[in-house]
Amino acid sequence: MFVRLKVLTMTLSLSLCCHCTFGGDVGRGHMKPFGFQSDPTETTEELDYVPHPTEFYEKYVKLRKPVMFRGAATKSQAYHLWTEEYIRKEYGNLTARIEGRHENATRVPLGEGGILGRDAFDHFIRNYQTMDAYMISQVPKPMEKDVAIPPCLLCGTFAKSIHFLEAGPKSPLITVGFGQTTVVKGFRP
Repeated sequence: MFVRLKVLTMTLSLSLCCHCTFGGDVGRGHMKPFGFQSDPTETTEELDYVPHPTEFYEKYVKLRKPVMFRGAATKSQAYHLWTEEYIRKEYGNLTARIEGRHENATRVPLGEGGILGRDAFDHFIRNYQTMDAYMISQVPKPMEKDVAIPPCLLCGTFAKSIHFLEAGPKSPLITVGFGQTTVVKGFRP
């Protein structure tokens, strides 16, 4: 009985797998990254310049409309200097907050020296590809000199929402957190 049940289970599993793999109706986006299941319902306007603060406020902030400034980060030294080697050498002793890589993670990750929820940049960069953690923190004061913020983001709450974040095995990135994550360099987790 056990052998027959096992064979039936294997047969059912194989037939479901074959149905999905060999032409079954599985729907658009099957086995593709999230978002491939349909066309976008909205598009984000892209600008090849950074708008004046008044234009930015009137056309985007006031209307709660997303916008992308292509190439804006290239004016910042951080964009050009912040490699893993540079950060380890210049800022390796600084610490920042770390969180579990998965949203539902209940355990607080350990940083260097067993410190809960904090890690030194040097230790983190040497180990992030094998850690179940990511770094999320305001840009530490000593690193601010490398970051050029577009003038339209220097007013109000925008200026207080600049973050440095590691994004998995890809590369470090900077985010500007005012309701949405804005990728400056790298990839969003």
